[in-house]
Amino acid sequence: MNKNQTIAAMAFKPPGYQEFDNIPLVITLLENEQRVVAKLVSEISVDATVYVTSGSLTIDTARYHLAEGIRAFGLRINATRIPRCADAGTGEELALYVRDGATLRNVFGPTPTYYIAARQGGLCADVPVVDEWRMHVLVDKKATRGYHDLIIRFRSDSAENVECRFAYDGRRYSSDACSVADIPVR
Repeated sequence: MNKNQTIAAMAFKPPGYQEFDNIPLVITLLENEQRVVAKLVSEISVDATVYVTSGSLTIDTARYHLAEGIRAFGLRINATRIPRCADAGTGEELALYVRDGATLRNVFGPTPTYYIAARQGGLCADVPVVDEWRMHVLVDKKATRGYHDLIIRFRSDSAENVECRFAYDGRRYSSDACSVADIPVR
């Protein structure tokens, strides 16, 4: 990314949209604020826990330097609703993208950046006891197949922290390194 580049992301309900249809997602990389140099057309999977609004998408321009001359950007999707009285749930998701010629390629995620679990009484208890974790992404010095590994840390003030290493497989970061399923729930 440089100062002459702009990233735009939009999700929209097309004509004829029916409840629980997947929602089209378009991400573009523009140069000089006018010329599209790379794009990705994808979808946001929709179910009863997903509700996309005008504020659901956020561009993350943290310094995700994955390799020499390759910097990823993130798309944060905050469209998840935790069902009322659930025992657990996830929040905002993060996906990382790199430019690959005229396309944008997803190299990581989407992965939840927030997780909550009830330890006692469920989320509808008068005074629920919950554990919450927030995900942090670190770019490690170690590299696999030309890209730096990602260290994913799930941090909690009230429970055990979890840390996982994601290695690049030549197209994307392996998704089986760890997930919110690895978070220990008491």
